[in-house]
Amino acid sequence: MKQSTPTATGITVPADLQSSFATTQALWRFLANDKVTLKKLVAPLRHFAQQQIAEAKPDYVLAVSDWPKLDYKKHNAKKNVVQVSHKEDIGYDLTCQL
Repeated sequence: MKQSTPTATGITVPADLQSSFATTQALWRFLANDKVTLKKLVAPLRHFAQQQIAEAKPDYVLAVSDWPKLDYKKHNAKKNVVQVSHKEDIGYDLTCQL
């Protein structure tokens, strides 16, 4: 994977098929590693935020919230999906806060 332009929302995956597959497999291996947990992945971000808050000593702090819907209606292996709004709307409601 590589970083994209400064205004992009995230990383870019190479366009050719071999590199895309290799990148996907590398990411899968990384995430399948028992030593990689969500808590450990987010720890540097939390530490940075705590450090910035401690230094600035603001009266309040804003939390960025996101509530995307993950659509899994065609993914048969997912057994714990829910009906989000109507019977054709199957997936997950993911809630996260930064």
